[in-house]
Amino acid sequence: CLQIQIERGDNEEIASTLWSLADVYHGWEKYNEAIEFYSQSLQLSREIGSENITKTLTSLSGVHLQRREYNKASQYAKEAIEITSNLGDTSTKAIALLTMASVHRDQGQIQEAMPFYKEAFKAYAEIGQIQKGLEMLEEAGFSVTLKALSTAKSD
Repeated sequence: CLQIQIERGDNEEIASTLWSLADVYHGWEKYNEAIEFYSQSLQLSREIGSENITKTLTSLSGVHLQRREYNKASQYAKEAIEITSNLGDTSTKAIALLTMASVHRDQGQIQEAMPFYKEAFKAYAEIGQIQKGLEMLEEAGFSVTLKALSTAKSD
């Protein structure tokens, strides 16, 4: 499949296929391979101005988070947050915000994580996925009250 896309010069499809290959390796916890394919996808996506850039940035951030490479995870997540904010891509922004929160949480920086959790919840609420936002907070170990929800939604 990839070879055919290369022969056709279909760079958008090549970038998408590279991302898919990376995602498979990520799922198999073969992080070196995942990073290699995500990086190739990101490079090609940047060259052609593909919409896959933010998805790839958040994926790279996630794999580096799993490897406890917090500086790299943070770097990719910050870039994804900036781009998604400019594009209005709230769904991908929510994922990047959650990754930033996790970077801080995993390093014991709970106070620094809180604004990212709050922004991620607001992003999930904005796209009508309040349940997903609640699950995200619960997975992070936070008990959620109605008062907290009303505060987050009104800010």
